[in-house]
Amino acid sequence: MQKRSEQGAQSMGQARKVDSVFASLSSANSRQSGPESKNCAWQCVKDFLCEGDLESAYEEALCSIDELVLIELIESTGPVLESLSSKTASDVLSTLASYFLEQRFTNSIIPWLQQVVDLSTINGPDYIVLSAKTRREFFCAIQEAINMEFSNPAERRSISQLAMKLRQLWGKSS
Repeated sequence: MQKRSEQGAQSMGQARKVDSVFASLSSANSRQSGPESKNCAWQCVKDFLCEGDLESAYEEALCSIDELVLIELIESTGPVLESLSSKTASDVLSTLASYFLEQRFTNSIIPWLQQVVDLSTINGPDYIVLSAKTRREFFCAIQEAINMEFSNPAERRSISQLAMKLRQLWGKSS
């Protein structure tokens, strides 16, 4: 996992993803209502996205006082862990784990959990560089999520499967 700028030429799929994100941001911005600071932070995030700079967009969202800036960003881009530096990916996952543990924004976070499992399955358990603390928080959040009340039983099954796969991949180090 490296900064996008260090990866050389951007793949066509990534370019299309950023383009589609930008197209959806225009409508997202028009429906925003909230404090001036959120609009300012969101505008800054959008500017980075327009430049194709996912790393800076996520760093800006993580620094924002308003957690909805990060949530709007993860919903707009979808999971993009492979495009973020190890530190930013770790910070994003740590933040999402805390939200997940608090049972907040779960539907927005589940695709990111799935990407962690997918990347770890394909590239090995150490592909996503997480501190032991972040890994424990992340795994604990998933384990806790199994006990959440879901309106849809398929969501509970999905979380259970993710937890089982991570347990197999990460073993007792979690």
